[in-house]
Formats: sequence, C-alpha cells, structure tokens
Amino acid sequence: MFEFEKGQKRILLSLSLIFIALLTICIYMVQNRTTLKQQQFIKPYFDKNMIKGTPSGLDPSWNYNRLQIQEGKSVTLCATPVMKKKALQLYLTSEPDNDFWLRVRVLDKKKRILGECGLIEPGSYIKEIPLNKKVKAGKQLTLYLMMYEKDSYQSAGAAALGIYVGKRG
Repeated sequence: MFEFEKGQKRILLSLSLIFIALLTICIYMVQNRTTLKQQQFIKPYFDKNMIKGTPSGLDPSWNYNRLQIQEGKSVTLCATPVMKKKALQLYLTSEPDNDFWLRVRVLDKKKRILGECGLIEPGSYIKEIPLNKKVKAGKQLTLYLMMYEKDSYQSAGAAALGIYVGKRG
C-alpha cells in the first residue's frame, strides 16, 4: 500500500480543494453563459425618422422604383441614392401591402456595416440612412434588406441589393 507523509497529505488535500474550486467555477460559468445567450435577444427598434405614407415630388432622375424582393414582399427606393452629408439618401419605402417590418443595413465592398436603419412599418418610409463615413459618388454599396414577422420578430426573409452611390446637381 501507498503511505503518504504529512507534507504530502497536505499537498494532496490542497490540490484536491483547488480542483474542486475550479470545477465549481467552470460549472457556474457554463450555466450563466447559457442564461446570457437566452437574454441576448433585443427587439429591433423602430426608426425614429420613419414617415407614414409615400414620398412625393421626387425628381424622376432619382429612379424611384418599386422592387419586388419575393412574392408579396416589395420595397420602393431610389435606384441611385446620393450622399447628403454622412447619410445615404434613398427614400426607402415599405409598401402598404407588406406583411412584415423592414430593416436595412448598408455594407461596403468588404461587407463592413456602414450604417443601418430601424424597423420600417408597411406604408411608411425613411428619407435616409445615417452612415459612419461619407461615401463618394460612383462607389458600390450593398443594401442588406432584412424582413421581420410582425408578431414574433422572427426572420421573414432577407435580400441583398447592389447599388452605386449617385450624384445629383
């Protein structure tokens, strides 16, 4: 049989206590991590600059056209949006017959987020999306359109649209 000296017993006891403490900490962290994941969902906010209705008086050269994303899902926007200070002016409209909330992210060529809007209700529009930097005319951007079911905020689909920043005046 194995016999331990007094010093060895103390070391073995100390190592056992350290192991139990580490195991307890690991279990606690795993349980809290799961709880944090469940709490991370935050409902998207409605855009504070959302306007009920559709824009009027737009210049025909702005190419304000309706785009069907999927059957029964369409938006209207300026096909050649322009920069106004540090905002992309596109008059993004969620059609009145849509049954979803719309949200849009503006991405650069490397798929980095330059800006995004809050939710847009059907039958409403926003004039522009603020960006974190000014983009020159002629540059390509991607509009990432995200659709949410009204009652659950679950995804109702998504689409990506390539655009070029235009120049007016």
